[in-house]
Amino acid sequence: MRYCIFFVFALIVSCAKVEKKQAEKIKYTTEIKVEVNVHPGVELLTVIQKLSGKFPKSTPSKYNDEVMRYFSKYKNAKAVKILQSIENRLYPDFTELGFCFSDFPNFELNIPENADWYTYYTKEKVQAFLKSSKDFAIETNFYEFYKKYKEQYQSWGEPIRKGLKKDQLIEKLNDFYKSSGKPPKFYICLDPLNGWGAHAIVNPESYNKAYTGVKAYTLGYFGNKDKNDTNLSFSYGDYSTNLVWHEGGHIFLEPIFNKYKKEIDALSYLFNKDDQGMKNQNISNWEYCLNENVVRGVVIALFKTYKSERAWKKQNAKEIVSDFIYAEFISEHILANYLKGNTYPSFESYFPELLITLKKKFTL
Repeated sequence: MRYCIFFVFALIVSCAKVEKKQAEKIKYTTEIKVEVNVHPGVELLTVIQKLSGKFPKSTPSKYNDEVMRYFSKYKNAKAVKILQSIENRLYPDFTELGFCFSDFPNFELNIPENADWYTYYTKEKVQAFLKSSKDFAIETNFYEFYKKYKEQYQSWGEPIRKGLKKDQLIEKLNDFYKSSGKPPKFYICLDPLNGWGAHAIVNPESYNKAYTGVKAYTLGYFGNKDKNDTNLSFSYGDYSTNLVWHEGGHIFLEPIFNKYKKEIDALSYLFNKDDQGMKNQNISNWEYCLNENVVRGVVIALFKTYKSERAWKKQNAKEIVSDFIYAEFISEHILANYLKGNTYPSFESYFPELLITLKKKFTL
């Protein structure tokens, strides 16, 4: 659940080589649908969490100021008080529960029978919070505030839409994993009050069937922290390729890891829990560790395939110094046995071989 990332990678220097690689045709048969917008449900829960005082500081902006100016008078609302009553750390990605809401502006609420968040804060408290959040939306005329910014929300995401279309990042990712069934619909959730990072929402339909087939992740706003920006530009900058491939990778891996949980658990002796990189990333168990190593190994392999040699080497080196000690080996195995061989119809069918090879390579 904790998939927060911060990263920078080198400028592309071998322009001719990169342009040639980007011109290669991507093998996909169905158009990938992508929505880039501020999700009303996620924004609702973000506002409530900010009012509770349990949300990381937002990047300064005029929008942030206007949010607080409008909603501060509701700081004693029941939903806010419920969050304040939680003694454990309230994680910022808790706002992903905004996908429990649909059919806007009605804020139709689906309360899931099961959710990982129940293990953190109890089922009773989380469900009470969701019900109170709908009351908050009605009491504050939340959608009227949201509607006021709808055109701006659209404009904020335009650089990302253009960049995704130009570079085919999602198509390349989908072509890599080759998941069975219909290709997923992607929802890139612009998160203008989030100054802390990005986060994959691996299974929105588990919160609400209205999002069946949707793969989503949130993208924070990281503008000039010394300036109150009036127009938020969610940059399609250096981090974007890594963002799409990294967070998107967690989404594709979730069902694969569920399927092979027993085989993954058998390799738990490989967990390098004492390395500083694991501590810095709050990686507390082997499944999480392997998931991160696989995602990062895939990204390295994709950099090798589509980016310059320097960008690929920089990406690989970054994971080594961050203590993701299996990512380099995984990327090499993917390149030699999955991407080049064309033996496997999908990454899911290839994954058991990777696990077997990890076991042989890294023994007790």
